[in-house]
Amino acid sequence: MASTRSVTIGGRTMTNHNKLLNQIEGCIGLKTGYTMAAGRTLVSCVERNGQRLVAVTLQDGNDWADHAALYDYGFSTYPAKLGASLGQTIQRVQVENGMSATVPLVAADSFAWPLAEESLEQDVELAGSLRAPIRAGRRAGEAVFSVNGKEVGRVALLYGADVAPRMESALSILKQGLPG
Repeated sequence: MASTRSVTIGGRTMTNHNKLLNQIEGCIGLKTGYTMAAGRTLVSCVERNGQRLVAVTLQDGNDWADHAALYDYGFSTYPAKLGASLGQTIQRVQVENGMSATVPLVAADSFAWPLAEESLEQDVELAGSLRAPIRAGRRAGEAVFSVNGKEVGRVALLYGADVAPRMESALSILKQGLPG
């Protein structure tokens, strides 16, 4: 409701007069208000390139302009850095007894974090040993993202390919399953 610019119902057009919806690129909603203690209040949210920022002002006589300035500052100073994209190969890892020596680990989701000058670090935590057979799409572990040593997010990693066991390993598995 708060992000609707205009709507026509029963032949009547109603227009939202909240200025930020038309003045700020990517404004997806806002709420104005007033209380004796806080004075004029404004809460707004803007999304650009998948990054959302929220601004809140209290007792601000120039809130519309201040929110616009805050968003310009926030998006330019803290752009979202992409750590992982859905389906992206994050790393290739060794596989024991596999027809293939390695298997790709792919991101099950996307992850981005707002950064100024810091860097986004990435570590991979594996769920268990990597021994063939391996099925594509099964969970392999997680990519852990941190900034200055502090964790800021995780993305599940999936095996990006099937890896069959080497022939001698497959024969050994079959023999173990056959009766005496």
